[in-house]
Parts: sequence; C-alpha cells; structure tokens
Amino acid sequence: MTAIGEKQKPALVTKVLVRADVPDTMNKGIRSSGRMEKVDLELASREHAAYKQAIRDAGGHVMEIPKSKHPDSVYVQDTAYIMAGSGSDWKPIAIIANPGNPDRRKEVGEIKEFVGSLGIETIKIKGKGTFIEFGDVERVGNTMIIGLSERTNFEGAMSFMREARRIDPSITSFQLQNIEGVLHLTTGMTPLTKEVFLKSPHLTADIVEYIAGKKVIELDPKDAYAANVLQVNGGVVVPKEFQTVYNLALQYYDESKVQQAPTSQTQILNGSLTCASIVWQELARK
Repeated sequence: MTAIGEKQKPALVTKVLVRADVPDTMNKGIRSSGRMEKVDLELASREHAAYKQAIRDAGGHVMEIPKSKHPDSVYVQDTAYIMAGSGSDWKPIAIIANPGNPDRRKEVGEIKEFVGSLGIETIKIKGKGTFIEFGDVERVGNTMIIGLSERTNFEGAMSFMREARRIDPSITSFQLQNIEGVLHLTTGMTPLTKEVFLKSPHLTADIVEYIAGKKVIELDPKDAYAANVLQVNGGVVVPKEFQTVYNLALQYYDESKVQQAPTSQTQILNGSLTCASIVWQELARK
C-alpha cells in the first residue's frame, strides 16, 4: 500500500529488440576487428539464440525483428535509440539513425518500419553529412554522453541532442567526447551496475570526468572485449568467454541475475553484446 502523499513508482517493463536470426550474408559484414576468418553461420545462429535466451533469463522481454539480408543487420543497436517520453504515460519514441558507414544505411528503413509497426513514433536523423550510430550514445543518469567516432560526427550528435532534449526534458546535460581505440563508445565502456562501469584499456577518451562519483574498472587487455555488457531489468548479460568479468559481476549480483552469452562468432566482426539489441523501458500495460 502506498502511503498518503507518497509517489508510487511506475510499473515498468524492459523491452529488447533483437533480430530473429543472423543474416545468411554475415560473412560480407564490415570487418573492423581486423580478423579475416569466416563466420560459422550455424554456430553464429546458435549463439544468437543463446543470446536471446540470456536476455530473457536476465528479465528482458525479447521482441524479434525479422531476419534481414543485410550483412551487419544483426547489430541493431546502431540503427535506433528508443526513449521514454516526458509525459505521464512514458510513451516511447524512437530516433532513427543515419549511420556513418554507408553500408549500414541500407538497414534503417526496415528498422523504422518495424518499430513503427509496434505503435512507436519514429523520428529520422536527416541531413547531408549528418551521421550518427547509437553505439556511440551512453546515458548516465540524466547525462547523455555522445562519442564522436568514425561513425558519428558532430552534426549527427547535435541533431540527436535536439531531438532527445525535446523528447525527454529530464536530460540535464549532453557531453560530446572524441573517442579513439574502439569502434563505438559502448564498445569501450558500459555500466555493470548503475554505480560501476567497465572500461576497455583500448578506449582513449576523457569519459571518466563525466561519470563523477561512479566506480570505473579498467579491464586487462585480454578482457577488453568484455567491457561491453548488457544490463537488463536488474540483471546483466556478460560475454561467456570471459570468466574474469563473470566473476566480477558476481560481486554485485546474485548468481541468478548474471547470464552469460557466447560471442565467438560476433567477435570476428567486432560485434559485442549491446550491438545486437535495442533496449528501452516503458510502462507495463495490460
């Protein structure tokens, strides 16, 4: 029972958009990792299924986007950023990317169409020379950090800022940061908990100053890939191949809340856990 005058917390559900399966063309994907071996498509498909199950086990509601023909299409994070609006109904609104890599731009139309089919309003980032991929966006409390990278430029960041500020006035500040050493901002740093961040030693940026008061754990180079973890509804998904990071997660979560997902094939294309999903929260509705 809620006491008189006490504000009742809204009942929220964590939703996660994930592709139904990896594309048959995956071996034609962008090889930013520098690795040249072929992706084992059957193994990649099994690992992707395990990834979806790990999200479910961590407490996320998985919604499947149809399989695509585009080689990098499994990495949906870059294509859309879904935010809760400022109204009392937490109505979600999706900002659709204009990717910096021209090959990725072929994906955004089908993402926009699918998100729209869910009844979610969509806003497209437009403008010649205006590029952003949402692997470069990290929200920390009421601050939004945007990485300026090979895939996201200043014009794209500014366009996103305008839309995000309009959708959610609770965002009090935006920080633009040049990043090097990793593909995207979230490739090099993600939150393990609300108060603890994992950082790749390869990430070169002054991110720490923007998360004052948070604990930042810089991983050993052999565990650098695992700086990218996926928080879901009070749980966390970590890459299965990195026992050190799994053990670290157990220091902050009950064992049942730490789920592992295999990533041996997505690593070949420099794909990480957050890359393959779009996560947002909205009010639980009947």
